[in-house]
Amino acid sequence: MLALAVGLVAFTSSADTRNNAEAGSSSASRSPRTIKFRATAASGLFGKTLSLRGVLVGETEEREFARIRYPALNQPISSRDWITVEGLSAAYLQLDIDPQFAMPGIHLHMRSDDPATSHYMFHKVGGQWIQAPRAIKIDVFSYAGCGLTQQSWEDGGDFHHQDFFFEVDSGPDCAVADASWSGTRGKPLVIPDIARPWPRESGSAPDP
Repeated sequence: MLALAVGLVAFTSSADTRNNAEAGSSSASRSPRTIKFRATAASGLFGKTLSLRGVLVGETEEREFARIRYPALNQPISSRDWITVEGLSAAYLQLDIDPQFAMPGIHLHMRSDDPATSHYMFHKVGGQWIQAPRAIKIDVFSYAGCGLTQQSWEDGGDFHHQDFFFEVDSGPDCAVADASWSGTRGKPLVIPDIARPWPRESGSAPDP
């Protein structure tokens, strides 16, 4: 059901799962979906962890399929390997900030399907980074379009310098982007590449 690239860890024990009845209850009526994912770079002052989570068709428990660690300033991420997960009814991305960096205005736990934090995500269109609108649940399969896409996540320090960069490949027929992308949700923030260079392999300067 799932294939893991070398250097990543699959988490399937009860300690690493949680019940997701909403996703699981409708999984039987959904066609199994496949997603490929890999982290490419990270930067900033905060230590943080990016994880790929999801629910397999026929199940109700959410599993963690990959975890990529960025320990601290200018340190490399723990893996850039591709992971492929098959047979999914739902998939989510989660960003966790190390507790020692807790401060006012910083979310220690952010998820792509959480309307309170999904606007911390960005995707690349041409030479620009587009911020997700507020108050939506992001469909990881189609958020940035079908096929191979470049995405990033801001950890809360500076929205003009995102902190975790990754690629998602959901195939050529991942369905139309989520209807939550209504213009009434607010105008997305567009950040040209020239204003924020792609981070160096070992990380770039910390956020202000």
